[in-house]
Amino acid sequence: MKNLKLFGFVIAIVFVAVVFALLNYVHENFPRLEIALFFLVALQLGALVAVVIVVFLDHRRDKEEKEKQLMKEAEYKKNNKEMLEKLKDK
Repeated sequence: MKNLKLFGFVIAIVFVAVVFALLNYVHENFPRLEIALFFLVALQLGALVAVVIVVFLDHRRDKEEKEKQLMKEAEYKKNNKEMLEKLKDK
């Protein structure tokens, strides 16, 4: 799961670099295309928001999986304790 997060961050960083390169290119070669600049900035911000949302959902899923694992371990310990008590009674 951590590799997926790292991959997501690398993709986000590459995307930001590409968008900044496009912004620089458009600004130098087509100074009148201010709308294109705003579009590219909006695209970049949207992508960053999407990455943040995905990371948040992934973190939440990891937390839920951890809770399930702890519940399974608690149930396992409870069952082991009951079995030990039964063996002691015999």
